[in-house]
Amino acid sequence: YYWGSPKDFDKKVALDQRRLWSFLHATQQEELDRYVGKDLKCDVEKQIDADIRTFGIIQVLRKGIEVNNIKLTLFYPKPSAADSDISRKQYAGNQFSVTRQQTFSISNPGLEIDMVLYVNGIPLFTFELKNPWTHQTAKYDGQKQYKSAERTPQEPLLNFGRCLAHFTLDKDEVFF
Repeated sequence: YYWGSPKDFDKKVALDQRRLWSFLHATQQEELDRYVGKDLKCDVEKQIDADIRTFGIIQVLRKGIEVNNIKLTLFYPKPSAADSDISRKQYAGNQFSVTRQQTFSISNPGLEIDMVLYVNGIPLFTFELKNPWTHQTAKYDGQKQYKSAERTPQEPLLNFGRCLAHFTLDKDEVFF
């Protein structure tokens, strides 16, 4: 796991750019070098965003993306015992990260989600953590927060299909 930094997150395409590009350069540099186009970084990030909006996060992680003349894999699944050493090496190349206090809002830049879990720069889960000692519970405060105007689905990170799940939890309960 890597510790993420809120400043590495591009709010418009909802991607942790540092982890995404670190993963792509480490695992698919030859494919990146073959790219024919104007702006590799911009084109790849826009294609990831467009494909997630169209097909959802699961399909993008399973199938990868195509940008102009290249095909990029965005996640390597866990290999079985019968798989090759190449599959094991690819799986080991995945970069999981956790970012605390992730700013996410385009319209209100100060808004934060307590924690976001990423794989290769792509957000998988968001978490709102509540503490009953400060009189906040997941059942009331956490759910209210995700349903309020602050956590609008118009924000790219909170678009339908962008993440696998959004959680709110305290020491006694978990909701998603």
